[in-house]
Amino acid sequence: MKNKIKIFLLFIFSFYIVQYYSQDSISFTTANSEFQTGNYTAALKSFLIAKKSSKEKDINYLIGIIYFNLKKYPEAIMFFSEELKKNKNNLNAYVQRAQSYKLTGKYKLASKDLDKVIQINKEYFLAFYEKGNLKYDQKEFKPAIENYNKAVSIRPNFEKAFYKIGYCYLNLKDTIEACKNWKKIEDLDDFENYQEIEALIKFASQKNQL
Repeated sequence: MKNKIKIFLLFIFSFYIVQYYSQDSISFTTANSEFQTGNYTAALKSFLIAKKSSKEKDINYLIGIIYFNLKKYPEAIMFFSEELKKNKNNLNAYVQRAQSYKLTGKYKLASKDLDKVIQINKEYFLAFYEKGNLKYDQKEFKPAIENYNKAVSIRPNFEKAFYKIGYCYLNLKDTIEACKNWKKIEDLDDFENYQEIEALIKFASQKNQL
């Protein structure tokens, strides 16, 4: 009789374990689907359920991204930090945490994260781009240009960097250089916002004539 009870209890325990992990798998799959469609609030709930037992790689990073997209930057920082405790080489987590730090006014911490990325991989162009953005936000336009130029030296077709370099030069009242960099965007095969760039060049040229 005792053996039958043990077998029964083992069956019940096994059943709930299977159900628990199945639910976890379903939650993770659902969260990914919701995340892909931009339903971040729903995705967050599903990811937090999955996190309780999930062994899925980068789950803390994904939760951090959702909080970032929801503009809840302190929460994003918390999950990016948790991710980095487990994976110190997740360069994207450093970059995203740096962006979160920047948006909460913690520029030194943001810079420290980006320096860490460059220390790990000197060819990671996004780190230089974000360092440029960090300097740009602090109105340090010349150091910003240096970092943006480093980004495009690694990735020559990085149009976002040319776009920001142009604005740096515009703020430095060098409209000729601003226009030169915006014109570089027009030469890229994947360029789409032609009218926007043309308007910027026209605006800068007119400003130069004043």
